[in-house]
Amino acid sequence: MERKRKMAEYKLYYFSKRGRAEPIRLIFAYTGVKYEDIRTTKEEFRSKDSAIKAKTPTGYLPLLEVNGLFLPQTLAIIRYLAKPHGLQPEDPFDSAIADAYADTVCDLVTASLPARRETDPTKKKELGLQVLQEKFLPAMGLFEKRLSDNRQYLIGNKISWVDFVVFAFLDELHRKFGEKPYETAPNAKAYKERIANLPGIKEWIESRPKTEN
Repeated sequence: MERKRKMAEYKLYYFSKRGRAEPIRLIFAYTGVKYEDIRTTKEEFRSKDSAIKAKTPTGYLPLLEVNGLFLPQTLAIIRYLAKPHGLQPEDPFDSAIADAYADTVCDLVTASLPARRETDPTKKKELGLQVLQEKFLPAMGLFEKRLSDNRQYLIGNKISWVDFVVFAFLDELHRKFGEKPYETAPNAKAYKERIANLPGIKEWIESRPKTEN
């Protein structure tokens, strides 16, 4: 007699902010898959008796728990969730393109770290404008070109996991810099708005916890 496969029970561990976990939350919102959104503070996570940190294979968040098993790293979690929920490109080359755009976002996030970690308000603003000009605006040109020719999403006209990675980045970019990044990127702006109004995503954006970042 064939045993029934246990339904997956998901728990997502991260800090009380959007950050690296937001694309994962967006996928859960879009697919309607239920999960526990477990949030902690950096102080709690760094404490020597942190129960959450004790679960992490790498010592970092985000962390996904699936029926008692633990999976670290944002993109690994996203790719794990993508396939069973129809968000993984079927064509190998399209899959590689998705990886390339996700890696681009990771590079941009890394480039922004000096500005995000700066505590002096004047220097923080200067570093932010510098990374906008040197990194973010050229990347907007890359996204803009990809979304030309009436592309609805990054991989043709079917949404895939990488769209949530890029959307989370564009959403944060808009929050920090307003409309400036979109002045010469109408396709990227329309793309961001298209994803923001998808069923599940719209409701999540309206109801998600208000955080500084």
